[in-house]
Amino acid sequence: MEIISKNGGRKAVQINSLREYFNTGVFESHYRFKREFPRCEFSRGRVLNLKIYPVMDTDDCDRETLEMYKSRKLFQDSPFADHIVPIYNTPNLDSVLIASGYNIDTGKKCESYEDAFPVRSRNRDSFNKLVRSIPEDGRITNIHVLLEHCLKERYREK
Repeated sequence: MEIISKNGGRKAVQINSLREYFNTGVFESHYRFKREFPRCEFSRGRVLNLKIYPVMDTDDCDRETLEMYKSRKLFQDSPFADHIVPIYNTPNLDSVLIASGYNIDTGKKCESYEDAFPVRSRNRDSFNKLVRSIPEDGRITNIHVLLEHCLKERYREK
């Protein structure tokens, strides 16, 4: 799993700019993506077995743009449209985690996120706890889709 961000995560990408983001840079073409990520599997010039999960807060866009994001219409012109699985947090990830019982210290977000997301831990129970704590009804988030994917990939039988 790779994490791709704008300026190493120092600059946020807004939902309103995702259409452009997924048509430039590494996402400009499958050829460009292959140069950046040669470990990925390709066939006939197209990447295989790829899922792209943009994780976005919804507090900075209008309802129409949000619906286009959720329905994937926002990405219809991207060469990677079929690979994109939009993840949304309403209004933002902090509020979703707080509603799920996690303490988020806005002054120490990195540490708070590390406590909530057991990325470095090999403890499957911690990961399962996080997945179970997130509401799955889709009203405020669908991040459980990404978490379940991560859980499956991390602990799959090899």
